Amino acid sequence: MKFKRNCPECQRDIFYKGENAFIHASELMRLCKSCTQRNVRYQRTHEQNETAKESRRLTMALKPKAQKEQSRLKQQISNLETWSKELLQAFVSNCLNNPSWHAKLKKPKICLNPEQKSRKIVESKVKMSFDDWQIVRSEYEKYASKVRTITNRQPLSTLENYGKGSSYHLDHKFSVAEGFRRGVEPKLIGSIVNLRYVTAQENLAKRDKCSVTLEELLFEIEILNKKDN
Repeated sequence: MKFKRNCPECQRDIFYKGENAFIHASELMRLCKSCTQRNVRYQRTHEQNETAKESRRLTMALKPKAQKEQSRLKQQISNLETWSKELLQAFVSNCLNNPSWHAKLKKPKICLNPEQKSRKIVESKVKMSFDDWQIVRSEYEKYASKVRTITNRQPLSTLENYGKGSSYHLDHKFSVAEGFRRGVEPKLIGSIVNLRYVTAQENLAKRDKCSVTLEELLFEIEILNKKDN
């Protein structure tokens, strides 16, 4: 004879061979094997998460104040390096010495509309007013447009890997962004001696870095001018 009861959680049928086992399980409201294993896994994961949170909290509490300030400064510098690729060097240096935005960020958060939120995000990242940032971006876009115009006038078909499809990108050896920061004339950045075709992966990894120095670029342009004359 078998004794049957339902799992309190999933209502699945549970069978017992002995009456004592059936009565004991009923008194303790025991779950079926499947529900028991699921609850054990959940409890184990929950305890692990709580342990990890407590460990992080203790680590931050024991961290020296000077070290916390150093970490914040590193993060601020990192933000400037990431968000200020298209900014003038003078603006970037001024941002490092301007604590006004740090004080503003410590104020209680208020409900902002999307436009105000966008302005606040930009200002917190670049450490300058949104209007100033827009002016710099506008100047950079004008500069980049002039470089593109000059670049498109060059005899690109003479370059190696020309016409090999989208797997190759046209690259400026001395980057447009660095030319803007250092005030280099657009005609020098767009010169044929500053152009090459590289693989898409190499161009994306290069970003706004330079593969030649400004002195090397000027030397190559001087040689080109002598040949033309």
